[in-house]
Amino acid sequence: MKIRAGFVANSSSCGFIIPLAWIKSEQVEALMSRCQAPEKENPELLKLGLRTIWVDDPDDKITCDEWLVWVTRRPDGRDCLQGSTMMDNGAMPKLLESLGIPLDAVIYDTESGMEWNGKGLRPE
Repeated sequence: MKIRAGFVANSSSCGFIIPLAWIKSEQVEALMSRCQAPEKENPELLKLGLRTIWVDDPDDKITCDEWLVWVTRRPDGRDCLQGSTMMDNGAMPKLLESLGIPLDAVIYDTESGMEWNGKGLRPE
């Protein structure tokens, strides 16, 4: 099994899930407030509840990643904040940390399925 310890810079795609129970609603609101204005969004993405956020890397003035972010409401109550990008250069972890979201609360998407980081929940 391939193990990923966190966000991987310069990969072709990246994704994450953060259980809402592990973060504050204010942190979710802070992230979503950075999304593109709804009138600038693709209407098809809005219908699906997806929002676009452009994430600048404060250490690299050239890099800017386009992410889709959304909140998934699950029937079992395990709601989560999710995000994905086609090209990750490391800006999203810095943004999450700047909002006070601990990176060990983030579940990373891997080729073999979801990987839990820092919570002792890694699937075997």
